[in-house]
Amino acid sequence: GSPFFITSQDVQIVTVAQKGGNFNSVKAANDYITDASASKVYVVYVGPGIYTEDPIVMKPYVSIIGFIRTSCTLQGSGVAVGDNFITLASYSTVRRLTLTTSTTVNSNIFYFPGGAGMYRIVDCTYGNADKHIYLNTSSIGSLGIIQGSIILNAASFRKHLYATDNGTLQTSVL
Repeated sequence: GSPFFITSQDVQIVTVAQKGGNFNSVKAANDYITDASASKVYVVYVGPGIYTEDPIVMKPYVSIIGFIRTSCTLQGSGVAVGDNFITLASYSTVRRLTLTTSTTVNSNIFYFPGGAGMYRIVDCTYGNADKHIYLNTSSIGSLGIIQGSIILNAASFRKHLYATDNGTLQTSVL
């Protein structure tokens, strides 16, 4: 599977690498993108390395894709109690990354706040966090694809997948 591509439209590519990329931070690359749309899709390619990142709020029509998940690690160092490391957006994709946070107290690696549209989390490996994936499913019209999850052996977490409709119904898996 590829990120969201629009027929007859060029994909804008931004690179993150420890040396030689457009950026040396995934958050900085994501923050740089201000004009993503259905007709202007972005892919942030992440090269091998360990990247210490503050929380990232993704934008619609932006994909963050690692080179190989075992060699591309994002560590959420600025993720405090009650924070989300990566807040997903409609039409966003995260793929082939290892992700962990600095706290396991009420912190989430991924949070989807709801909204119409599709998001994808594909081939990711999870480390420390209270919840790896927290989904707000209260919005009609949202579709999530979560595929190929791996949890690190020594990971400290309470829930891998947690879904709620703003508190009325709650479901957790693993």
